[in-house]
Amino acid sequence: MAESILQEQVSATLAVQNLTTGGQPIPPVLFHLTPLPYNLVISPRNKIQEDASISLVTTMTIDNR
Repeated sequence: MAESILQEQVSATLAVQNLTTGGQPIPPVLFHLTPLPYNLVISPRNKIQEDASISLVTTMTIDNR
């Protein structure tokens, strides 16, 4: 449902900006939401800094993460 709402809102905004052909954006606006990836960020506790970033397999158990 959220995908169709986003598609409609973006299409309407493009129409207001006259960025459509015959009232339809070309190419059509399509959204597909997917689950967020799991990412492990390694950083010092006392400073905002990213030392490393590791993508984790989404099927890993919580203990393994």
